[in-house]
Amino acid sequence: YHDLILHKYGPHKAFATVDIEMDSRLDLFTAHRIIDNIEYQFKKEFNIKLVCHLDPVALHDDEQNSIYRVIKHTLKSYDKNFHFHDFRVDELGEKRMLFFDVVVPDSCPLTDDELKDRITRDINKQLNQKFPMHIEFDRDYMLKG
Repeated sequence: YHDLILHKYGPHKAFATVDIEMDSRLDLFTAHRIIDNIEYQFKKEFNIKLVCHLDPVALHDDEQNSIYRVIKHTLKSYDKNFHFHDFRVDELGEKRMLFFDVVVPDSCPLTDDELKDRITRDINKQLNQKFPMHIEFDRDYMLKG
């Protein structure tokens, strides 16, 4: 899971949202049943209404797993606190495009545009291909006090 967000509305009203990664080979009924069970258990144990978003992950695709490892290695080479999620490879006509979200550590001085250029260059260099990439950047939005 990732992107767990807790919403509190007074002392006795709490809601949460979360993204849950699941094997893309699961049928929708099975995935839905799993999500329902997670939401039920969360309500039962914590008295918090949870809404889950499903992220399919291609666990048994050797090429995607190889690309995944290159992205992970590249980001960790910048700073051990870089993480990513929502990774997928989409077929767009004749081209394939990489999609993923990068969690940027507070200590990173680069802008999103600078990071995108650097990440795209470094990953394509390691893969010996030119993949177009759609990268979303997650930065800490909590107020520091």
